[in-house]
Amino acid sequence: MTYDEIEQRIKGAVADHFTDVLNRPELLNRFGDNIVVFDFIAGEAADKIFDLQFANICRRVTDEHRLVLAVKGEALQTLREWCTAELDKGGRGIGMALESHFVNPLARALFDRDLKPDERITVSAIRREGGIVHLDLQ
Repeated sequence: MTYDEIEQRIKGAVADHFTDVLNRPELLNRFGDNIVVFDFIAGEAADKIFDLQFANICRRVTDEHRLVLAVKGEALQTLREWCTAELDKGGRGIGMALESHFVNPLARALFDRDLKPDERITVSAIRREGGIVHLDLQ
C-alpha cells in the first residue's frame, strides 16, 4: 500500500474506534487533524538518523570526557550495518542499537585505560565474540 492508503486506513480506524466502539465522537473532534501517521523508515532516512545520533555520541564523548574520538571507515560501516538492520523498530531502534553496539562497548574499553585530556582514541575495528561486542582501540 502507498503511504496515502495507509494513512487513510489508520485515520478511518481511529475514527471508527471513537465513534462506533467508544461512542465518544466528541473526543475525536478534540484531536481534529492532529493525528499523524508515520511512514516506515527507509534506508536513506535510516542512514541520516544513524549519522546524526552517531555524531551526537562522538560530540558528547568530546564534551564530557575531553577525548577526541575517531572511528575508522570499516568499523563505522560495520556499526552502521548492525544499527540499521532492523528498521521496523524505527529511529529509536537505531539509537538502542548504537547504545548496545557502540556506547556500552566503548565504555567497557575505556574503563581500564588511564586517559588524559584531549587524548585521541581511534576505534579501528568492531567485532562480536560470544555475543559480546568488542571495540579495538588505538
